Amino acid sequence: MFRITMLPAADGDCFLVETASAAGTHRLLIDGGRTATARNYLRPLIAGLAPRPGPTIDLMVLTHVDADHIEGLLDLVGADNAPTVREVWFNDMRHLKLAAGLRPAPRAEQPIPTLNVAQGISFAKLVHERGYGWNTTLGGGPVMIDGGTGKLPSFPFSSGAVLTLLGPPREKLVAFVKDWSKAIIDFSQSPEAVLAKRLIPLPTVQNVDALARERDAADTKKPNGTSISFVLEHESRRVMFGADAHPDDLAGALRRFQPQGQRIRFDAVKVPHHGSAANNTSQLIYLLESPLWLISSNGAVHRHPDPEAIARIVLAEPRGKKLVFNYATQYNQVWAPEELQARFGYIVELAPDGEAKVVDLA
Repeated sequence: MFRITMLPAADGDCFLVETASAAGTHRLLIDGGRTATARNYLRPLIAGLAPRPGPTIDLMVLTHVDADHIEGLLDLVGADNAPTVREVWFNDMRHLKLAAGLRPAPRAEQPIPTLNVAQGISFAKLVHERGYGWNTTLGGGPVMIDGGTGKLPSFPFSSGAVLTLLGPPREKLVAFVKDWSKAIIDFSQSPEAVLAKRLIPLPTVQNVDALARERDAADTKKPNGTSISFVLEHESRRVMFGADAHPDDLAGALRRFQPQGQRIRFDAVKVPHHGSAANNTSQLIYLLESPLWLISSNGAVHRHPDPEAIARIVLAEPRGKKLVFNYATQYNQVWAPEELQARFGYIVELAPDGEAKVVDLA
């Protein structure tokens, strides 16, 4: 089994990835979306998982500190019936300082950062209270990659699957040290539209090529640069989970993952940052080849996916790819007209309203 469940995560991400073989099973939870994601979808999904020996979740990855990724995990882990979890991967201020070569205070003396000021809840505190391992596979240190051209760090799972880290780079964790406190304060704010009300172009058969050339500058937002991104391989299948990572960081790591200089084939790509143009630049998209592109967003707040990003994806070879959306919105349904799909050789697949989207790769 190699199954990806894309949950309705509002403007965020929430994925349950299950791999299984004769060697065993492994459950990987990536982010938690918004609070409503956990209460309406994630908690029932986890409660319905088949019983097995050991913890319910083997690895929980909180890719970075943005609210649309962490809110749901705070709700899940803070609930009275929180699931058992073997290990959590998440880089907090302690790990940022370790990446910078600074010496954090011992854990017992370190004040626990408040991730949600209004509720007084700390993900770090909850992880300790639940007895979850925290970055234990990394010896308690930061989840990151170092620069250079050498082999990327890889980690085997009990199912036989292998996770290979693509990021974050050490330097992006170091750069975030000074901005950590501000990010935590920002986290407690209610989500609001932060974009200028620019006119979003409508894709047509005539303008897709031009769209793909627009807004092609890479994201530089520091929280996104700290995203935990990786490749997951299982029984000849492999998927790239791009989190909200910077596209130049992903492209550089992917060239280390496959150094032959060819385009890299995946069985599925979790499109970075919900289809933002700045995280899906031509530098990254034209390095990738995949029949499945998974886009997680309901279009709230940032009106994702950006048409410029989707234009690059549909133009990338080969034809016949499928765009899989976990919502049907005004921002992705503009790519559904039959003349567009026929002209550029792609298929749009929208999740039924209010339902998780399950992708089986095995």
